[in-house]
Amino acid sequence: MKHKAIILAILSITTICSYSKSSNIKINCKKNPLYCHILSIKPSINHKFAFKLSNLLVYYARKYKMDPWRSLAIAIQESSLQATKRYETVYIPVKKCSNNHCKTLYRKVNGISDLGYFQLHAKTVMHHNFNPNLILNDLNYMVKTHYIVLAEKIRQCHKLGQEAWSCYHSKTPMLRKKYLRRVNQYYPTAH
Repeated sequence: MKHKAIILAILSITTICSYSKSSNIKINCKKNPLYCHILSIKPSINHKFAFKLSNLLVYYARKYKMDPWRSLAIAIQESSLQATKRYETVYIPVKKCSNNHCKTLYRKVNGISDLGYFQLHAKTVMHHNFNPNLILNDLNYMVKTHYIVLAEKIRQCHKLGQEAWSCYHSKTPMLRKKYLRRVNQYYPTAH
């Protein structure tokens, strides 16, 4: 089944070499294979957006010496290439005092836990002092911050060799291996 999906993706890439819907520019899939791969997976995606995303993935991949295909697969797994904010409910402790007697109450708060196409966790955003507004609204910044985080995770898990990137999601072996399988379904073996 997995091999059929890969073959279909490769066939789609070779047949997409056509006019872009939104720009009437002939796209050469040999020169822009990442773009064509995006269209093969998400045919209804805005073509200008897909072209910009593919160019940014390639640009920052070169800068950080990474694999743009891997980052695209991560983005597809994380958000299906849709602007996404994942919310999480947390409890915030609030002290209530009266007559020299204090007690702690907990108030429920709904906050954003993961941001953007690459679903950067809020703690990661804070740790790196990234601008959350730019992660959500500036594609260039979003891709750049993704590569910064991915490079850090690969360094932390360098002992895993070719699978070090899978620490992007989790260092826990069971979760990491599950994530590896999920991302690999969007990662073409021949590119």
